[in-house]
Amino acid sequence: MASTIDSQGIDSQSRAHEIIAIVSFMAILSSSIVALRLFTRLKILKACGLDDWVMVAAQVFTLGTAVAIGMESRYGLGRHVWTISKEETIPYLKTFYASILLYNFALAVVKVSILLQYRRIFTAPAMQKACVVGLVVIICWAITQIFLNAMICMPAASFWDPTVPGKCIPFLPLWYTYAVVNIITDFSIFILPLPALKSLQLPKRQKIILFVIFGLGLFTCAISLVRIRFLKVAAKSTDPTWDNVDAATWSLLELSLAIISASLPTLRTLLVKIVPQLSSLSSRKLYTNTYVRQGISQGTDVEAGTSSVRYGSCHDSTASIAVLRQDADYPLQHLEKNNQPTSHDAFITYISASTTMSKGTNLEDNTEKGNRILATTIVTQEFVDKK
Repeated sequence: MASTIDSQGIDSQSRAHEIIAIVSFMAILSSSIVALRLFTRLKILKACGLDDWVMVAAQVFTLGTAVAIGMESRYGLGRHVWTISKEETIPYLKTFYASILLYNFALAVVKVSILLQYRRIFTAPAMQKACVVGLVVIICWAITQIFLNAMICMPAASFWDPTVPGKCIPFLPLWYTYAVVNIITDFSIFILPLPALKSLQLPKRQKIILFVIFGLGLFTCAISLVRIRFLKVAAKSTDPTWDNVDAATWSLLELSLAIISASLPTLRTLLVKIVPQLSSLSSRKLYTNTYVRQGISQGTDVEAGTSSVRYGSCHDSTASIAVLRQDADYPLQHLEKNNQPTSHDAFITYISASTTMSKGTNLEDNTEKGNRILATTIVTQEFVDKK
């Protein structure tokens, strides 16, 4: 009698609610982040790049992965394999197959978006070349995965229908190969901008903030490592519908956190706009003048330059930042108040420089020659009304 009760208790076990909760939360969270990213780029920065639209595509594939995992739970994922009926087996394996395809493709598209974002933000030639190499590697690997997944079973229907005769390649070596390559590319992509950030002449606090923002992608790498363990358990399990829950949910976590990490640099702009106190310069505001904005809008970038103007008593503070293109994630606006300083206002001075620009050269003249400006040194003045 006791064994019968124990057996019935095991048979009634289900992790379906856990799966649905995780899948729903991560789908909503990542979708919200991407929506806020688009809002920031379109409404605040008024410039939406290719990387943003590619990230939208990545989110669509991520949602597809979430739906596939959710459908798996409907047909047996999260229950013990011996409780699944024959009618549920084929739909379960079909949705499982779909989740594999969507996951791998979504992960590749996320990485393409991140590399495109790096190309937009960092204009150093070495960084540009590294991004191009990375794009070629990721795209080639994605194409390879498409062919491997298509040929995992020949014909493909034999993967989900045991009545269809066919041959399948061993799953475990293939999944390990996918996981190892993904981990290598994950680490390579997320550490790629760190040397460029380190070279910026920024106050320590600002540099730490940037390192934290860009370094959050390393959490995705950690998830990839954890996911390998669950893949091994699921691949060798005699109860795959029960033991595959962790591998499935961690796969979606990996996708969602990769999207969120890649979008955080853009969302910083939105947060600073909503809560100015979050600005890395605290009460000081950063602005560019019309010359810099015009230069950038013509496709030029800032390499180096400083200038300062003093009106009465003021306190200078300098900050070298990466103002790379008009659609950069850290916008600098132009501020004019009748050319007169007012109490507690911060003004930005004229900035001009380029690779071939001599001292005193007008930026407007120089931009017509197609020179590239890679960085600026911003000088702000905080005016204090002494009475």
